[in-house]
Amino acid sequence: MQTVGRSYEVADGDVISYTLTASDSAAVPNTTTSGPWEFRVLDSLGNILVIDDSVFGAAAAAAQNGGQAVRTPGTDMAQWLTEMGYAVQVVDPVAVNPPLLDACDAVVYSASRNPAPLGESLMRAYLVDFVDDGGKILLEGGSLADICMNTLGDTE
Repeated sequence: MQTVGRSYEVADGDVISYTLTASDSAAVPNTTTSGPWEFRVLDSLGNILVIDDSVFGAAAAAAQNGGQAVRTPGTDMAQWLTEMGYAVQVVDPVAVNPPLLDACDAVVYSASRNPAPLGESLMRAYLVDFVDDGGKILLEGGSLADICMNTLGDTE
């Protein structure tokens, strides 16, 4: 095994690139190489986007509450994730766009008691593309099942 005897300082956002080479000790050695591979150094467990699509959304609820922050299931989830060590951004559905999704490791979509979840068609299209490209999403909200059953007509 080859070991590099140097240490490096790394910071949040640095990109580490590496290639793996494996060989055996046969009379005619077999060797294979995989890479190059890259990963980005994070100062957290990951970047999570919380889409707050509760009945009012965090921004609308705050506006109706004289500008004061309002707890919603989405803001509660964001707080819990932050306490666990994730970097979290909370947005309303109209703020979702492809660059925002590309910058996150996973999405939490919180509809809570919204009677028309996933109602923002552009956001819905962006989320479908995000998932089709391998993105991870957690959907939360009681009315999501109602919408799926009514849309698909399948109660199983």
